[in-house]
Amino acid sequence: MEKDQDFVEAIKQGGKHRQRAITLLFKHYSPQFSRYFRRNRITEPNVEDIVQNTFVNIVRGISGYRGDCPLKNWLWTVARNTMLTFFQNPSHKFQIQEETDIDDIEVSHLTNTPGTLEDCVTQALDDFSKDHHDRAEVVRLATIEGWSSDELAKFIGRTLGATREYISQCKKRFNVYLQPCKDYL
Repeated sequence: MEKDQDFVEAIKQGGKHRQRAITLLFKHYSPQFSRYFRRNRITEPNVEDIVQNTFVNIVRGISGYRGDCPLKNWLWTVARNTMLTFFQNPSHKFQIQEETDIDDIEVSHLTNTPGTLEDCVTQALDDFSKDHHDRAEVVRLATIEGWSSDELAKFIGRTLGATREYISQCKKRFNVYLQPCKDYL
């Protein structure tokens, strides 16, 4: 991707530059936002609407972006806030996917036997996400997306020390889900 400031300036400029910047951001972030919303138990028909609302909020709020954090952190904050606004609307109360029953989780371990180490880790992260979606998101952002502790601290609204401890605790819990994958090593 281009530099954060280039996207911000292009969106503020308007015209073709704005359209191109929004399109590039949408292509890059909409699949990630969609997965994030699904992991947070939003039903499929609403996921697309929330992604679109997120980008509307991004375009409307870009003038408020001061550059004191990486653009991706700001974009994820907008996505999270858009999702929280969705949850606050009483008409969406019954459209949120139900939690998976603990018996269903145990059965899924028996029926979805992964074939490779990568499949096993993916399955472990999916199962962890079903049981602890907030913690799984922190593990994903820290390990897969490569966010620093400082970036995560700003995103989750904790001090740097508290964030480091939280990341450590999340990884410890995730290790329990990774135990079956050790057979592949």
